Order: sequence, then C-alpha cells, then structure tokens
Amino acid sequence: MSRSWIDRSDRWVVPSVVFVLAVFVAAVSAGSLAAVPVATAGQADDGTGASSTIEGTVTDAETGDPIPNASVEVVADGRIHETATDADGRYAVSDVTGDREVAVLVEREGYESVTETRTVPADETTTVDVSLAGRGTIEVDVADAHFGDGIGEATVEATASGSTGTYAGTHVGNGTYRLENVPTGTDYALSVGAPGYVGEVLPVAVDGERVDEAVTLRGNAALEVIVETEDGELVVDASVSVERDGGARFEVPPSAGDRGTFEITVPGTGESYVVEADAPEFESTAVEASPVERGETVRTTVALTAPVPFPLVGTAVIVSMLCAVVGGAYVWRQSLES
Repeated sequence: MSRSWIDRSDRWVVPSVVFVLAVFVAAVSAGSLAAVPVATAGQADDGTGASSTIEGTVTDAETGDPIPNASVEVVADGRIHETATDADGRYAVSDVTGDREVAVLVEREGYESVTETRTVPADETTTVDVSLAGRGTIEVDVADAHFGDGIGEATVEATASGSTGTYAGTHVGNGTYRLENVPTGTDYALSVGAPGYVGEVLPVAVDGERVDEAVTLRGNAALEVIVETEDGELVVDASVSVERDGGARFEVPPSAGDRGTFEITVPGTGESYVVEADAPEFESTAVEASPVERGETVRTTVALTAPVPFPLVGTAVIVSMLCAVVGGAYVWRQSLES
C-alpha cells in the first residue's frame, strides 16, 4: 500500500522539476537581455567608447552679435542630438559618435536656417561656429525736405529691440539706402542722419521680408534774407527762391517772410546758396550768399532795382520828329505828283 503511494508521487516529481528549471532559465535569459545597452540620442553606440563633443557659437551674420535661443540639431550616425543656444549664443552637444561626418543644423525665427557639415574626430571636441542671416530687407529713401533731392551722404541704421544689434544701410543711389539680412518679426528704431541736417528716428516693424520707408531731413542752418530797394527800403511784397549747387531749387513759402525779411532753413553743408528775390514793379535780382556751415545763420541782402521809366519829354521829342519826317515825305510826294 505504501509502495503504491510512492509510485503515484513519482509521476508528479519529474514534471515539477522540469517546470522549475524552465522558469529559472527564462529568468536568467531576461536578465541577460536587460543588461544589453540600447543607443539613444546623445549616446554613442559603436561599442568603442569613441564619443566626441561639438560646441560653438551662433551669431548674427551682419552685426556679429550672439543669437540666444537658437535651435541646434547635430545629426550623427542617423541619430539627432538637440539643444539650444544660451544667452551668449553658445551651445554644446556631447556623446556624439566620433570619427565620422556629422551635420549641424541651426534655426532661429526670423533667420535663414543654416546647415554645416564637419568630420568629427573620435574622443575630441570640435568647434562649429554658425552665422545666421536675417530674412528681411529695409529700403529707405532719404530726401532733403527743402530742395527735394536725395541725400547721398546719410547714415541709416536700424537697431533691434532685442539683442541682435544694429544693422547699417548701404547707399544704392539717388538717396536710397538698403539694409539687408535684417531678422523678421522684430521691431526696430530706424535712425537717419546726414551732415548739415537734423537727424530723425522712427519706429519700424519688420513683419514681412521687405519694408519700404521714406524719410525727409531738414537742414540745421539758416539764411536770413533781407529784400530792399536800392534806397534801403524793405520790399514788403517780395518773393524769394533759393538754389543750391547742382540746380536744385525751392520757393520760400510766404510764411517765412515778415515785411521783407525772410528766415529760411537750409542744410548747413558749407554750400554757397544763390538767393533770388522778385517783387511787383521791380526787376528780379539774384545774389550768392556766403557758405553756410552747420548751425550757422548767414545774413544776405538782396537789393531790387525798379525798372527805369521812359522820360516823357524824350518821348514827345521823338514823336514830333517822326511826325515831321512823315509830314515831309507826304509834301514831297505831292510835289512830285503836281
């Protein structure tokens, strides 16, 4: 009876032992697989331990100022390592698989994206500096507020409200200035100045890829013009015009005059202006003023000459002589006919 019990127990021992061994083997296998490293972004997976670091600075292509918060992606061996520049425009990416070619992609809102390619040595730090050019252009027409001609010696600058610096304009002709590679999506203070003129500053928002502006500058000097007769009496109804080198000319508004005296704003560029005055019953007269420098007021007097009236006595004598000639000719013709 006891032997029968043992026989029945043997039938369960072998399967139980096999089951326990199977569980043990499965557990050991799972632990071994968990210990195998899996490469992720930012980790080298070539098994050599040859990892490298890429660092650099992202700057504005026009101003050279650092660009913060730029997105940086390093693509190596099919893996992407992402980071962003700090307040000084610097970035660093470590654990990049070395001894191969990598691509560095840099992007920032308002700029053209740039991709740089480098061959990175193993176990070394490679510097990849990147310059970004803005997407926008500002074109500014700068003209003289008095003569209306373009100003070719102006300084035109746009200063960003952020930290990307100041962009300088280049004169492209006829008083037109072009500021290129300006980041879009930014507000600027547009500063325009020129020798002999009062500068102007105006806000400009660069929302699209091109912005056109027109600025007129007023001179920083003056002409004090006195219009009088040859006897020194003021001509109260005179009109005045001013001409500069090159032929540009403007009529002085009546509001600038006060009973024969005119205060005329002109550019203080060292030029000698030609002042012409006219008035009813007078002949127009032009004089050249002394050179006008910055901030100066130059006084100029224009003396008008009245037309010379034809003498009445002389007129009568001439008329009498003509009548005598005509009458004599008539008498001579009559004598011939008789």
